Amino acid sequence: MDRTSTKAIAYDRIQRAGAAASLSDRDHQILQFKKKQLSYEEGENLVKQGAFAAQVLYIQSGLARIFLQTGPRKQISVRVAGPGSFLGFSSLYGQETYSYSAVALKKLQACMIHKEGLRELLDENGTLAREITAEHLRDERHLFAIISVLSHQQMRGKLAHALLYLSRDSFREEDIFLHLTRQDLASFAAITTESAIRYLKEFEKAGIVDLDGRTSSSAGRRNWKRLHGKAEATKHQGSFALSLCNPMQTESVFLP
Repeated sequence: MDRTSTKAIAYDRIQRAGAAASLSDRDHQILQFKKKQLSYEEGENLVKQGAFAAQVLYIQSGLARIFLQTGPRKQISVRVAGPGSFLGFSSLYGQETYSYSAVALKKLQACMIHKEGLRELLDENGTLAREITAEHLRDERHLFAIISVLSHQQMRGKLAHALLYLSRDSFREEDIFLHLTRQDLASFAAITTESAIRYLKEFEKAGIVDLDGRTSSSAGRRNWKRLHGKAEATKHQGSFALSLCNPMQTESVFLP
């Protein structure tokens, strides 16, 4: 199927679905190269580390957990991908396999994108290319922060850093903590599940989280920042901790 017919079919499907009005300009530009729209249920794999990256996936709704498989039954979760995120984007420029795995944290919709068409779009549309580049730079800074935390922090600090990351506004709007297990939280902190459970109980005693089913905590970022900041200060990294959040901001957190 040539690029023109792909564009025509994509636009026709969007119009017939009545969704065109709700799409951003960016969505319109990217979805003109859509090959197929897919739905994923919670826990379903989207991409597999080391597998051939035949397609680029563009997430339209839902959340995905991005992780590295570091050994048999060993994972490190590196980020959460939400609406507007690409999976397998590096395959546009020569990388033939996925460098990570992704699993749906909640019901998710994504589109398989025609790589050649998307590459041409980025060449032609400098504004969109800069926007996507800026997003990847933010992801890069986050990965550098993870390296710093894993290199210098003790386990409590690692878990506090993970909770800070997962408490971002965009993730809270998606009720992310309703879809994360304690094993998932442990993988974001790169600690064992047993250690995560032990420190979560410590945080609960300190009034930082509530582990009673799916009820919420009245504490939040301020307490995590204080805990994380103390751990960072012991390693002379306090300025990094203070930059993660507003110390006056509080929130509710849900842990399954």
